[in-house]
Amino acid sequence: MNMNINDTVKVRLTEKGKQILKEKVDQDLAIIAKYGIDINSYLDNFAEDVYGYYEFQIWELMEIFGGSHMGITKEQVFVDNNIEVVEKIGVNEKSPKGESLKFLKEELIHARTKFPGNEDLTVALMEEVGELAQATLKCDTDNLKKEALQVACVAMRIYEEGDATFNKRVGISQDEKELKLIDASLIKCEYDKNKDLYRFEFVNKYKDKFTAEISKKPTKQQLRKFVEDGRSKDGWLVKNKEDLQIASKEYKEFERIIKNTGLGFDLITYSHDDGYSFYICDLQDDYKLTISRKPSSDEIIDVLRNIAYSGAFYDNLGNRKDVIYCFKDWKVIRFNGS
Repeated sequence: MNMNINDTVKVRLTEKGKQILKEKVDQDLAIIAKYGIDINSYLDNFAEDVYGYYEFQIWELMEIFGGSHMGITKEQVFVDNNIEVVEKIGVNEKSPKGESLKFLKEELIHARTKFPGNEDLTVALMEEVGELAQATLKCDTDNLKKEALQVACVAMRIYEEGDATFNKRVGISQDEKELKLIDASLIKCEYDKNKDLYRFEFVNKYKDKFTAEISKKPTKQQLRKFVEDGRSKDGWLVKNKEDLQIASKEYKEFERIIKNTGLGFDLITYSHDDGYSFYICDLQDDYKLTISRKPSSDEIIDVLRNIAYSGAFYDNLGNRKDVIYCFKDWKVIRFNGS
């Protein structure tokens, strides 16, 4: 068989071989950076395929791994010292083309950016297969390749990520999924087989999310009780600091300060994950007050007086309006205005 120095071959690299290739790539990148060449397209030329192969033109293989790297006493750079010729006719090639893998990689990045979650991936796969079948029946060659790529993309996501719909969510009834709680809604529930835990995600009326886990399936009454009490109890493990901190010593301290202003405000709850957020109400409205650190009692009194007396929530006709504004180090948001 005749071969040309520009023909393509493929090899599996040993750890030594990968080290040599990395040194070569690092040297090239230092040069490429100076001339504004697309780094990603360069790196794609040296990407390992799904079967562990790297492709090179013969002259390129000789340039990178020849010379001082090869010899009787040298460490192997190719697995089993094998070099395989890449068939020029793609129909006989058993491994995917490098271009196909590149397109699949791009499609995966796009899909994961647009739809980061892995829920309902099997349903999505069935939809893509249906669209592929339609393109096939219509002999729509261009659309057929597009749909085939999307089928491969979703299938690869299921292979790598699984499908949360079937892997985790079991034993949760439809009425529980739609359960509406006091000042919060249950927006997601699932069962994690690996950890043997039920996981719940809530969102309150201020659009804040908090999640909780429990080792046994809770009743509706337990779910309501958890949100109403707003604290970890009865086996619940709250996973972040967005949970309601009603029973804490700190809550009582803030509640006393707000009550003692005599301005008619009550503390509903607060959170302190990244800074402090206070949820307060008066007879008409609810407010969210945010500050990047724990405030002093004087700072709390100061911002409440500003809300009560500044007129920021009224227009020129005296009508109340929704508004977001900043006061010193505070950010203030009003909800549920009439």
